[in-house]
Amino acid sequence: MKSNIVKGKALTFVILTLIIQFPAYSRNQPKSVEKLLQGDDAITLTGDGGEKSPTITLGKNFGGSVVSLYYRGVEYVNNVNSEGLPDRGRQLQSAVQYRDAKECFNPTEAGGKYDVGQLDSHSKLLSVQRPDKTTIMTETDMAFWMAPGQKVADKRKQCTAINKDFRGGYILNRTIRVGMKDYPNVIQYNIKFRAPSIEKKARYVPIATHSPQNFTRVFSVSNSGQLKEVLKKKNQRGKLPYIVSTDDERNAVIVCNKSPLSSDDFYGYTRFPNTITSRFVSFAKSPEKESREFENYVIVGTLDEVKNASTKFCF
Repeated sequence: MKSNIVKGKALTFVILTLIIQFPAYSRNQPKSVEKLLQGDDAITLTGDGGEKSPTITLGKNFGGSVVSLYYRGVEYVNNVNSEGLPDRGRQLQSAVQYRDAKECFNPTEAGGKYDVGQLDSHSKLLSVQRPDKTTIMTETDMAFWMAPGQKVADKRKQCTAINKDFRGGYILNRTIRVGMKDYPNVIQYNIKFRAPSIEKKARYVPIATHSPQNFTRVFSVSNSGQLKEVLKKKNQRGKLPYIVSTDDERNAVIVCNKSPLSSDDFYGYTRFPNTITSRFVSFAKSPEKESREFENYVIVGTLDEVKNASTKFCF
């Protein structure tokens, strides 16, 4: 009897160890482990379409950013890097760069680079409102990506952080609605950036996602629904949004902006060893006011489902 108990405990230990080491594949993990990865302050939101609706999880201790997007048994966004540590660039989130300083003056929703591996963030979630069961509204004081005085070592973009503190009153207001009429797999994702004063030059990233490593294919999609697969290139920019898909086309995701793109705006993607980042970027060379708003959408489903819905919500 004691032998069976010992064996049972040993098996439980092995299972929990595997879950911690490979979190991207353990959606049905114990609550204690889920909290370890996503924090104790998770906020869950889903649509009213039952199994036809995605479920998203926001982490209060990650600035309110989306740390999980789950649909039909598949994780489209997770919260950890390849080493199993809580990351700050893996979320579905927003960011902005001012003063042409790139990462050296870069308020970021989920927190700073120095927060990687931590279960708390220098970004501060100021408020959460739930006007109805499918909608959530958040306000976040975003942390700068670089710590004060920290240097970027990359030779292509060398700079020293010019922020004097970890936060500077750069506010992100966001409204998320899960499910649109006749399209339960569509998430409306509206963003408003607010600076404490009018800034010089702005590079807005209203929406960006990092797909798990089993999402390996990239397609551009036109307003008529025409797909063109983008092969082998590590990164690319263009005027058409990109769909990131699994190899079998059963799971795909797009992030897009509804407004017509200006001459400087673009969609882009970058292939990393364990993820593909997809984003929308908008420039303002001479911002006329402190705030800027964007109407965005996230669409998940099969490649065909995402393609068809994109013609309605992305153009």
